[in-house]
Amino acid sequence: SAASDVYKRQFRQWFQPYVQYCLRVKQTMAYAREQQDSNPLFCAFVQWCEKHKRSGRQMLGDLLIKPHQRITKYPLLLQAVLKRSPEARARKALNAMIAAVESFLQHINKQVRHSEEQESLVAAAQRIGPYEVLEPSSEEIEKNLRPFSSLDLMSPMLGVAREHIRQLLLEGPVRVKEGREGKLDVYLFLFSDVLLVTKPQRKGDKAKVIRPPFMLEKLVCQPLRDPQSFLVIHLTEFQCVSSALVVHCPSATDCAQWLEKTQQAQVTLQKLKAEEYVQQKRELLALYRDQDQDQECQGTRPSTPSPEGSQKNTEGRNPELSTIIPHLVVTEDTDEDAPSPPNTPNTCLLYTSDAAD
Repeated sequence: SAASDVYKRQFRQWFQPYVQYCLRVKQTMAYAREQQDSNPLFCAFVQWCEKHKRSGRQMLGDLLIKPHQRITKYPLLLQAVLKRSPEARARKALNAMIAAVESFLQHINKQVRHSEEQESLVAAAQRIGPYEVLEPSSEEIEKNLRPFSSLDLMSPMLGVAREHIRQLLLEGPVRVKEGREGKLDVYLFLFSDVLLVTKPQRKGDKAKVIRPPFMLEKLVCQPLRDPQSFLVIHLTEFQCVSSALVVHCPSATDCAQWLEKTQQAQVTLQKLKAEEYVQQKRELLALYRDQDQDQECQGTRPSTPSPEGSQKNTEGRNPELSTIIPHLVVTEDTDEDAPSPPNTPNTCLLYTSDAAD
């Protein structure tokens, strides 16, 4: 309702500092502990404050976490007031306020979770070092390969909404066999969208990437007769094999875990890509409708799209729309909300630029 939307905006505006506080409360508590251990004056001050009657005899850590705990109690407080409010108008306002508070709590939890996932990805990325998937035959070749010999795990996942952050799902030592070559001891990292084959370095704690990244959407994992082994097949865009590895795990349990986690990651990734495809489709349809309405208001939209009509309409349209937004001819399917794979879209988009080159 309109009242609920107003309460949501007002509550989020008033309590915006809570978001920043909750995002940094762990760092704040860690900093306070560090200062208590290393700064005698700070330690003495904290002890004096904790013994003061105005602090309620609470420890510094309890006081620092209290704002985070208090915000979660507001819905309970409002629910108690609602039970004792017989007037219909008051109950309606209270219900709207409860919805606003709960929406804000979801917003905080989402921001905190996003921050924790970002920190987790940073920690994982710092453990993975050089990208050495090829052995250059000369210094000249190595120099030309150098600009393309790096892997940025902090980059967004392709085809997925930016709010979803790549996560490390599983890792561990295995032995791999490629072709007729002997077995090689490696360390695998399974992320939300990619499988990395790395080799731990003797010096330092980083692992270097020794095979091109295996993108999960192009990956096929097949169990073998050996319960401790499975086959990893990486496909090209033409759905034919580009490389294959036989992975030997330390135990049958480890092998089953790798297969299960990889399958779960693939299902989740496919779902996220389908959701993003549907969202982009809706945005394109909305963009087309807005453009169509703008043209109708100006009386310049032709009844049938044609190159001649498109050229004539350029003069009557907003120049900004002509240069930025291409003309879209959209064919809508009957079930717009059904998530279909991005490779088989249900919407046909024909871009016909009306702007001058």
